[in-house]
Amino acid sequence: MDSIKPTDKKGENLINEQIEASYVLVIDESGSQLGKLPIEEALSIAYDKGLDLVCVAPNAEVPVCKLMDYSKFRYEQNKRAKEAKKNQKIISVKEVRLSPTIDVGDYETKARAARKFIEGGDKVKVSCRFRGRMIEQANNTKELFIKFAEKLSDIAQVDQQPTLDGRNMFMVLSPIMPKMKTHAGTKKRIKVTGSGKFKRSRAGNQHLAPGKTQKQTRQLRKFSLVTTSDCKRIRQQLDQIK
Repeated sequence: MDSIKPTDKKGENLINEQIEASYVLVIDESGSQLGKLPIEEALSIAYDKGLDLVCVAPNAEVPVCKLMDYSKFRYEQNKRAKEAKKNQKIISVKEVRLSPTIDVGDYETKARAARKFIEGGDKVKVSCRFRGRMIEQANNTKELFIKFAEKLSDIAQVDQQPTLDGRNMFMVLSPIMPKMKTHAGTKKRIKVTGSGKFKRSRAGNQHLAPGKTQKQTRQLRKFSLVTTSDCKRIRQQLDQIK
């Protein structure tokens, strides 16, 4: 069997004279198979049509090549990659710390900070570190966490209820998933990534747009990854419309 490099040094497909195999399986520009041909004949066909011979499956027993305009193919590929990167926003987790003895002013400041994070599409981890005898106020702190979540209930949902872990208590909030009235609505607003994760349109946040700058408004229109707690429901809805 002829040796063939999987890709060139830039990680791109091998094309034309870069292909070292003696025979290749050729697919023309319309998708029709031309069969197993000597590399010289395959190159001749490509040149006669003003196209490139591109190796798309170098590791097959007989390398598979396709006739195409490789420059145009690379341009469209890069354009799609840039567009996908532009529209994708990875959700990060921001932290807001409370204390059992927090005063009203600090409490409101923390709530405004959490609201800003959630409106930006991020999750918020609400935490508290108990020092010394402050651990005795764990129950009161849990009530404080619940009150904090209720204050943000118009834009946030509780992903993880207040949990005491040693001397630390924490709770996780995330942006509310827009309600899908129909399964068709789910299909329209949800995209599946190459790794199988779900991204949702943030159309449900457009009520937050008034008063925002143009940059902030564009941010609201981006796609963001769906929280784990919503994945099962969305997967069921998508299965029902296949």
